[in-house]
Amino acid sequence: MSEIAQNQGMDDDTEDGFGFDDVLRILKRYWRSIIACGATFAVITAQIMMLVPNRYEAVANVQLEQRKRQILDVDSVIQRMDTDASAIESEVEILRSADLALIVVDRLKLRSDPEFTRPGWFAKLLVDLGISAKDEPSKTDSGVDLARKAERQLQAIGSADTVRDYLREATQRFKDPERDDVLQGFRDRMKVERIRNSRMIKVVFTSEDAAKSARIANAIVDLYIEAQINAKDRAEALAARLLDRRIVKLRKKLTTSERRLEAFKSENDLFDANGGFVLEKRLTQETAQLVSARNRTAEARARYEQAERLLTTGGDTSALGNVIDSNIVSTLRGQLSRALRAQAQLQVKYGPRHPAIQKINADVSKARSELVDQINSIVRNFRSELRVAEGRERQLTEDLARLKVRIQASKGKLWELDELTRETTTSRKLYEQLLARSKQMKETAGLQFPDSRVAQLATVPLTPSGPKRKQFVFLALFGGLALAFGTAFLFDSLRPGFETAQDAEKQLLVDQVAGLPAFAEANPPDRLRNARYLIAEPRSLYAEAMRGLAHVVSVRRPGPQILLVVSALNGEGRSTTASNLAVQFAIGGSKTLLIDADLRGGGLSRTLGLTSQPGLADVIAGSISPSAAILRDASTGLHVLPSVRAGAQLSSPVETLNSTEAFSLFDVLRGHFDIVIVDAPPLLPVADARVLSDICDSGLMIVKWRSTARSHVKQALRTLGPNQSKIIGLVMSGIAEAEYAAQVGLRSSNLSALRGDDVSVNAGLPQRALPRQSVA
Repeated sequence: MSEIAQNQGMDDDTEDGFGFDDVLRILKRYWRSIIACGATFAVITAQIMMLVPNRYEAVANVQLEQRKRQILDVDSVIQRMDTDASAIESEVEILRSADLALIVVDRLKLRSDPEFTRPGWFAKLLVDLGISAKDEPSKTDSGVDLARKAERQLQAIGSADTVRDYLREATQRFKDPERDDVLQGFRDRMKVERIRNSRMIKVVFTSEDAAKSARIANAIVDLYIEAQINAKDRAEALAARLLDRRIVKLRKKLTTSERRLEAFKSENDLFDANGGFVLEKRLTQETAQLVSARNRTAEARARYEQAERLLTTGGDTSALGNVIDSNIVSTLRGQLSRALRAQAQLQVKYGPRHPAIQKINADVSKARSELVDQINSIVRNFRSELRVAEGRERQLTEDLARLKVRIQASKGKLWELDELTRETTTSRKLYEQLLARSKQMKETAGLQFPDSRVAQLATVPLTPSGPKRKQFVFLALFGGLALAFGTAFLFDSLRPGFETAQDAEKQLLVDQVAGLPAFAEANPPDRLRNARYLIAEPRSLYAEAMRGLAHVVSVRRPGPQILLVVSALNGEGRSTTASNLAVQFAIGGSKTLLIDADLRGGGLSRTLGLTSQPGLADVIAGSISPSAAILRDASTGLHVLPSVRAGAQLSSPVETLNSTEAFSLFDVLRGHFDIVIVDAPPLLPVADARVLSDICDSGLMIVKWRSTARSHVKQALRTLGPNQSKIIGLVMSGIAEAEYAAQVGLRSSNLSALRGDDVSVNAGLPQRALPRQSVA
């Protein structure tokens, strides 16, 4: 935040939004209206409260029973209600219901009670104010009153249609609770709510009569308890009638089902065998036999294949003996072993041609032959056993398949039998249950208890509960103050322009570097005096603010620079600000050049009386040198470059300013002057200032206090594009002197001390051309 902003009372840490400073500002401006509005609301409310009669509240409490009370251990038709939150809220709604209220109204004959039939205090107020007519028909009239009115109308009009109309209206009002004003008034006075998280329900009734309020509150809770018992009795009677009719139907249905079941069994020859159907038991048995046959087949195949493999490969007969478990084979193997041992012993003693050797060889061959023959015979037996087992397995598989086909064929019948059985069994159970329940209900009729009890009867209140007149008056007072402040804030927010620096900075995200107070203009307006107001009123608030602005520009952008002064639209004090700022720099010792870059109108040039002089357009076009076009004010040392000679026609000011010659000219001027201040055309109507923003080093955005629309300023800043970063800050012009003094913390005494006598100003601008070589 700039130093000028700090001098105006704005902190660096100002938060976005509506702050305390805004509240103080609105209060300071509208405090009289706010207080007057609050007082008016309080007085009107006090007068209204005097018309409102006293009200008395009677309170009766109902407790929902959690314990179950029964004479007999028999379930009731309507079970004891749960005491959860939803059940309690449901009971609250029952107590609030229109049906319950209507019964109380009729039982206590409240339709003839003046409190419920006469107009309320608000209706009286309307009558007193002349807004409502006194003889307007009331919707709270009873049928007798309506008939009497009809008789009077009949005598006056001589038509019986009036009677029928009144009676029809009365009937409709009694049928429709929304049109029954007595009922609606009764319900408006009644309040039913749950007491915190307990099982207690509080019934509150408000009336102008204390005793009447207690009587009605007790009548409501008594009727609620009575309604619970009646509801249970009616439910049991209705249930008993329904059960009797249902039992008769079920008896007929059960008889029919049992007959159909027996007939179906007889027709389809389906009978039980030890608790199960025959086909299913056979399926189980044959499945077990098939499994056993497959095991035997597998064993036979294993023995045969192993024996066959040993014989084929010429394996050792000892290994074959492990497969063939036979006594004959074992004997033959023993004989072969003995023969082989004897052969081995004789071969040691005798030669191969010895008779003993030949004999033993013949014995060995015989023993081996007998053993092989026996083994082959056993293997053939294995093959026979395998074939028998396989045949048995095939037979069992075929039998099982045929059995499955039979079971599948009879499956539909079995399903139908099961369906008939289930239907008969269910009907029998349901019939027995309903019959037992019907007998229980008939025996226990009239033995019902309510699910609630009256925990506390209403007593006659001794003090009125309302209206709370003081509270209403204070509430009206503060409500009026709040409404007035809100209205003031709304009016303040709907102003077209910016009100404070905080508001502008928050919405534009640009610092306000200065606020310029409005100065008193001459009559008729003197534009030259305004452009040199810093000299005309050197001790004015405007002069002090301008000096602060010049300091901010020097600090924020030190060194030689070209400063662009722009605004969104015309009439925002742009040219006046640029001229006075240039004067301040000039009298401060800086070599300053003021350029009127408005090639379309040349407003500043006209104000300074320089329309006959060559200007910026001529220099850019090359028809004159810069030194010949720049003028110097002898009294302040300010250099001025007008815009365009009067009568000159430019085809395109934007192209002129966007030319290479223009950029070169400004580069030359930047090197020759300490500061060059450019008064540019407004940003929104034309594009000249956008082109100049490419040339200049920095810029100031002029916004008129409470005048320039916020949307226009935002749009103007967006048109600058990337050059928006060159804007040093925002300058708010035309601030009311009192508002400005309050912003900077000046009192009236300080303000008068700043004012001084006017200093005479030359009517014309002294002119002297600069040496050519100075700006070559």
